[in-house]
Amino acid sequence: MKPLVRFSISVAAYQILFTDKIPVSAAVNESVNIVKNSPLKNLSGFVNAVCRRFAKEREHILSELATTEDY
Repeated sequence: MKPLVRFSISVAAYQILFTDKIPVSAAVNESVNIVKNSPLKNLSGFVNAVCRRFAKEREHILSELATTEDY
């Protein structure tokens, strides 16, 4: 995965999962726009799909993280 795409998804995932002040739609939109305004604009649909999936699965992901043991 290209670093810009990975970074964009990572930032959106953090914002979706761990911040309450940033609306989910804004987090997704900004990450998609970062990729759209780069030479990798053809991957903006992929970023959109992954970010929206994070938003849809937010509660499940957070519950899984809460039950995971740190080593």
